[in-house]
Amino acid sequence: MSIQVEILDKKFKNKLKDWQNRLLDTSRRNPLINFRRPKRTSIKILDELPTEVYRQLVLKDEKFTFDSIIVDEENDVNSEEEESKEFETYNKEELKSKHTDNSLQTNLDDENLFKNLKSIQYKAQDIQEEQGYNNLFLTLGMLQWYEADHSDKKNVSPLILVPVTLSKKSVKGQFTLVKTDEEPIINLSLQEKLNEFGITLPDLPANEDYDPKEYFETIQNLISSKKRWKVKI
Repeated sequence: MSIQVEILDKKFKNKLKDWQNRLLDTSRRNPLINFRRPKRTSIKILDELPTEVYRQLVLKDEKFTFDSIIVDEENDVNSEEEESKEFETYNKEELKSKHTDNSLQTNLDDENLFKNLKSIQYKAQDIQEEQGYNNLFLTLGMLQWYEADHSDKKNVSPLILVPVTLSKKSVKGQFTLVKTDEEPIINLSLQEKLNEFGITLPDLPANEDYDPKEYFETIQNLISSKKRWKVKI
């Protein structure tokens, strides 16, 4: 009897997973497939290593603040956003301090950085209070990919999503970013979509000693046959 129950339970779980996959939106309408950055309720992080941010935020449970840019005649915050760089393997012992500190560099000046952080915090709080769940994530790494070799439609999809919260202790204090008790997840919509190309996006290892750099290297190896596909940071 217990064996039969276990078999039925396994079948039910497999069926449930199949239903969940069918509900995933893998069209370009889904921002997890074709991400377009909202002007006021998002912040672009520049010149950071998502692998090291993951190490500090998730594995070491550290907090982060945000750095604004200084606006001058050569640094126009209203210009086109800086293109993300392609991920390259690196030696952890040779990292610059900006890649190991607890400040996230942004492309916003003081005023716009504060406005965006405030808008993000308010929107996340409203959804939490009205709908009962946290929808605020720090996305780490992006996959740049195309539906076909001849396609000119570039898709940019987040790779890792870390559930986070924003807090501020005082009116003049800085906003602080910290992860929630929920576990980081991979982009399930992207994972489902990549199955069409025979690529299985791996899950995140639960091992605290895991080197997150290896995850991005694994993805690079998986997409190596795709000429224009790149892991971006």
